[in-house]
Amino acid sequence: MHGSNKSRDLTKLADMVLPLSIKTLLFDLDGTLCQHHPSSQDIFFELLDEYHLQIDSAAKRKIRQFIHYYWSNSPEATADMEAYGAMNDAFWTRYLQRKLSLIGMQTEKAAELASLMQPKLEELYHPETVIADDVRPTLKSLRAKGYKIGLVTNRSKPIDQDVEELGLRPFFDFLLS
Repeated sequence: MHGSNKSRDLTKLADMVLPLSIKTLLFDLDGTLCQHHPSSQDIFFELLDEYHLQIDSAAKRKIRQFIHYYWSNSPEATADMEAYGAMNDAFWTRYLQRKLSLIGMQTEKAAELASLMQPKLEELYHPETVIADDVRPTLKSLRAKGYKIGLVTNRSKPIDQDVEELGLRPFFDFLLS
């Protein structure tokens, strides 16, 4: 369930009568059940404005698509993890450089600007995890209807503690990261 009206989509799901052959429902955590505000892309776009780099909506859409592609185990993400060994400053600088290249910036200029932006992004990006008001009632309703519910994420580390802290663990039969 992707899109800007995810909360309304969840409410519709709880009210639907699903075919009897469907016994299990899978949900993604980040970007579906919970959102991070402000998002890293919002901060990235603010920094572009700060550096007087105006980009149009098509370029923003291209960057958003790349973000989803990159974090879904893309070859680029794998190469970056292998090259930098961890999600350290060099990793994040390379990630920013990749995004800057998408908007047509030459490699050298993108590397230079990414080096300037990375510490600012780290300073500014301290998001709050937000769960929409309808998430818990929707999950509760689906469990009451007898569906098995799983949480699947592309995070590379276990999510058990995070899901527990968010108060979502009671709704899931299994977690998979």
